[in-house]
This record gives sequence, structure tokens and C-alpha cells, in this order.
Amino acid sequence: MTSDVATESRIQELEESLAELRGLLSELPEASPCTTQAAPGAPSQKEGLSLVVFSGDFDKQLSAFLLATSAAASGVPVTMFFSFWGTTALKKRTRLRGKNVLQAAFAAMLPKNANALRLSRMNMCGIGPRAMRFLMKKKNVASLPTLIETASVLGVRMIVCQMSMEILGLEVDEIQDGVEFGGAATCVQAAIKSSTSLFI
Repeated sequence: MTSDVATESRIQELEESLAELRGLLSELPEASPCTTQAAPGAPSQKEGLSLVVFSGDFDKQLSAFLLATSAAASGVPVTMFFSFWGTTALKKRTRLRGKNVLQAAFAAMLPKNANALRLSRMNMCGIGPRAMRFLMKKKNVASLPTLIETASVLGVRMIVCQMSMEILGLEVDEIQDGVEFGGAATCVQAAIKSSTSLFI
């Protein structure tokens, strides 16, 4: 008999505690659903691909433009910043007139255009790039000049480093049309706005 009374008393205490807890819960504000919207004043979500193209090797330039065109075709904003040897892929001709001795020497030794770039490995005095271009044509792979043109059509932003041009003795009229010219600050700004940055 005593145990029954104790049990009933305990049940009553639990019910009172439960009622009190429900009352506290009802006073809490409703939880807002989870959203991906940024908080007011927060920076917007980054998007885009930024490529720093430093190498003047044919295979590395090919990789850079394959990435750039693939991303641009998928609707991703792409910026390519060409520095030092990387600028040679965008050359359209070589001009020696009006340059001092050092500038003319650099200009004469640099590849004249994208088709004259060497391989990073197995160059074999120029045989390697020719063999690779032959295989690419046989397998219906777009050539480097075609990829460069495609990148321009797809809206890829191509920027050539002005300082690199000055050091290598390159002039604006030696670079392909449709490109921009800028410095390191331009490159950094593009990288900050991009979600992915690559150095090639």
C-alpha cells in the first residue's frame, strides 16, 4: 500500500515536471530554417578560376588552356595571368627594331609564337613538340593556338604582366589582340575574387 502511494506520488511529480518543461519550451522563439544566404554585411561567395601561367613550356601551356576552356565552357569565370616565360604563348610575331641590344637579344631567343614552344621534358631538340602536335592532330585534340582562340571566344580574361614584357623586351604590338595588360596587383585582385587559384 505504501509503495503504491509512493509510485503515484512519483508519477505526479514527473507529470508536473513535464508540464513545466513544456511551458518553458513554448516560450522559446521558433528556430529559423537553415539557409545558405549570407548574413548582412558578409562578403559574397567567391566563384571562378584564376590561373597564373608562369611556364613557357608547351605541355604546361596546353594544360593551362585546357583547364581554362573547360571551366569557361561550364560557365565558370576564368582569369589567366601570364608572367615571364608564360607570356610567349601569346606572342604573334617578333620585332627587333627600336629595341636596345639586350631587349633585341631576348626577343630573338624567345619562341616566336605558341607553335614554337618547347616541351618541359623529352624536347629532343624540337622533335618532341612536333611529335606531340602530330599525335594531337591524329587524335582530334585541339592545338594550342586553337585553344587560345577558343578561350578568347568563351570570354576568358587573359592578362599579360607588363613588367615581364619590359624585362623580356616585348612590345604590345607583338602580343595577340584581345588581351589585357596589368601588374601584380591585377593578378592578386583576380585571385582574391576566385574560389580556385592555380600556378602553372
